[in-house]
Amino acid sequence: MKPEFQRALDLVYPPRCPFCGQVLGPLVECPDCTAELRRLTLHPPRLPETEFHIDNLGSAAALYRYEGLARSGVLRFKKGGHPDAARWFGAQMATLFGCDFASAYGTMQAGTLPLMPADLIVPAPSSHRRTWQPARLLAARLSRATGVLWQDVLRKVPGREPQEGLSGKDRLRNARGAIKTARQQPVSGRRVLLVDDVITTGGTADESARVLLRAGAVSVELVCIAAAFPGRNAE
Repeated sequence: MKPEFQRALDLVYPPRCPFCGQVLGPLVECPDCTAELRRLTLHPPRLPETEFHIDNLGSAAALYRYEGLARSGVLRFKKGGHPDAARWFGAQMATLFGCDFASAYGTMQAGTLPLMPADLIVPAPSSHRRTWQPARLLAARLSRATGVLWQDVLRKVPGREPQEGLSGKDRLRNARGAIKTARQQPVSGRRVLLVDDVITTGGTADESARVLLRAGAVSVELVCIAAAFPGRNAE
């Protein structure tokens, strides 16, 4: 989207905080949410392998702990909240790759990718019965920020039980064999960045990585909005 068109669109649909819904206008931080979000921000963003089942991933990173405002913001986004949320979350993800969340809301300047170099961005698979697919929206925004191509490569195998509501152990069992690649997708020989909204046990992300590696990907890394650490709230 061209900058001048985005500015015009902002006048009609003012940017809103994805966590509380407050109109932000030219602000890049919400005055009501900033303090708690800073407390929930992960430093460093890389997730420990001891806490998540991510054997097939080279690394995984998240912006926030999946608690408090971060959790409510993600749930709002997952359930089809304000469409501007994808723009905001994508911009925040881009900062992990050396991009600037500039003073013009959501405008990024692509730089180097120090966290996870990638040749292809792939959204985590969603049920095609859902019209609102957060991972695809995030992948598109992150692609625009970094200049890295994105492709909708992964599909869920029909008939599987949804992950929501399952225990950690059942999530891992249910994820195995539940994902496949679409035919003739440009995965072979590429470093893939997998994008999702939340990582809980890591079962879906790890199975996605396994499938991508079998399809010829050189490596698979993960970036998401929030991480639900064991013993914390998960959804």
